[in-house]
Amino acid sequence: MSQVSVLVPIYNEERYLVETLNSLKSQDIDAKFILSDNNSSDSSHQICQEFSHVDDRFKVFRQKENIGAFGNSLFLLDQINTEFFMFLGAHDVLSSNYFDYVLEPIKSDKNIAMSIGQPAAINEKSEILGYVEKAVYDFSSNEKIIRYLKSLHELIDCTCFQSLCRTSNLRGFEFRETISCDHVFISHMLLMGKLHVEKNAAYIRRYFPKERELLREERITGKSKKLDRHDFYKYYLDHFRKNFDGDETILLFLENKILTILEARFGTAALFPSRT
Repeated sequence: MSQVSVLVPIYNEERYLVETLNSLKSQDIDAKFILSDNNSSDSSHQICQEFSHVDDRFKVFRQKENIGAFGNSLFLLDQINTEFFMFLGAHDVLSSNYFDYVLEPIKSDKNIAMSIGQPAAINEKSEILGYVEKAVYDFSSNEKIIRYLKSLHELIDCTCFQSLCRTSNLRGFEFRETISCDHVFISHMLLMGKLHVEKNAAYIRRYFPKERELLREERITGKSKKLDRHDFYKYYLDHFRKNFDGDETILLFLENKILTILEARFGTAALFPSRT
């Protein structure tokens, strides 16, 4: 029986998709590779179907309209019925025998909530650029509040969002369509346990020029919609309050700490809702 679901949200990725799916196809694991094409206008869906015809681990869905990366990711999460899951960027690549190294640590140690190969970079020409030290974080503290606050303070490169995670840790987690919502997801998982970075495997992430990053809000929502950073602040605070099980006085102290970190990182203006 499959233990792992690999979730691949796709939108107009024909240039790199074959490379990504080949890296999945080569994995020697009984897993479910769940692909959701977000109504692409290129040949992405056709490419997905071709893989599903030769390897029954691939299961393909196509959205009737562009529901945004957020909606497409939620759809994929609803398809999980395995013990573990991970997201794979539709332009990223997994090293050979990836799951041989990444699965065992999280299976054997209940204190690990996230397991990922060493983050590496690949460019638009499919040239591997080496390991990315800035994407490696030490979230190994035995104290869950320390891990949570450390993620708030340090997370910039969120490659670890693509970690292999325990599906049971999704229970009770609320997904919200905000800017940087992947930060809150990572922090939530770190409340559940530690991050393990496996040096014998590599998660190879494709990095793009800044011009593509400018379109991220449209990619998240699927429409020309402005996301308010204030909603991200509120998301963090609501999430922490829901999951904190200690004294109310300590909760208030930690909420103030969270706001202080967010303000230092993202600015004072977002403490208040946007008027536009």
